[in-house]
Amino acid sequence: LVSVAIIIVIIVALGIFVSTFDVNKYKPMVEQKVSAAVGYNLKIDGDLGLSIFPSIAIEVKGLHLENPEKFKAQAQDFVFVEKANVGLALFPLLSKRLEFKDITLQGVNLNLVKPQEGAPNWDLTANKKQVDAIEDNDNVPQPVVEEAKSGDSHAKIAALLNSLSFNEFALKNTKVMFYDLATNKTQNFDNINFTCGPFDSADKPLKFDLSARMNNTPLAVKGQLTSLNQILNGAAPFNVEASFDKLKANIEGKFAAASDPMLEATFTAVAYTHLTLPTIYSV
Repeated sequence: LVSVAIIIVIIVALGIFVSTFDVNKYKPMVEQKVSAAVGYNLKIDGDLGLSIFPSIAIEVKGLHLENPEKFKAQAQDFVFVEKANVGLALFPLLSKRLEFKDITLQGVNLNLVKPQEGAPNWDLTANKKQVDAIEDNDNVPQPVVEEAKSGDSHAKIAALLNSLSFNEFALKNTKVMFYDLATNKTQNFDNINFTCGPFDSADKPLKFDLSARMNNTPLAVKGQLTSLNQILNGAAPFNVEASFDKLKANIEGKFAAASDPMLEATFTAVAYTHLTLPTIYSV
């Protein structure tokens, strides 16, 4: 009974705190910290929302992650999110574990730009280093030196994955524009709806479901990754069912050698139509 009473007191105290706490006072700090961390300017148009019952819920509206200047001729924003909702369990935080309920991003616009030379705009690390070099050397860019080893990066990612869980991650009404400046071609993906989960361990299978339109042609993919840790550390089997216009296929295979990415797969099609996919990034 004492334990129950303590929990009730804590919940009531948190409720009073949240009801009187103005989270929007910290919006400029959030924008500044994120912008400094990723190297792209973050702007939040709407108010931040915060509640704690029955779980911690955070809502953000009108989130812009702007492109660097050299990519703004194609699109002002790298990413725009109309509304983001994140549910977070309270008590797992006490043991330093992130247990999300649902993570939902609505009205996402993602603009991918592959220049004729240099890193694409989704390579945040390379573009941030170029911006930092310009600012630190009187507008004279310096050669980019990669300091982190791939093994260190994989270890950090694995540690992050093992510290969190979620019931469902969802993208709703998402649009992706891909600009290939080397070939002067543009690809348009819209009506994208994606879900994956539940996820509580990087060693367990992760199911996903995707529907979209590519250049006005319906596309659907659903499947399962055996293990995210296996992708990072070696080989990871996967099974995917895909449909594109008149094409329906089952793809089984594995990702191999994370430090030198390869894809081995068996492709079985039950119907065929002409299909051209863009080369997003080559390694």
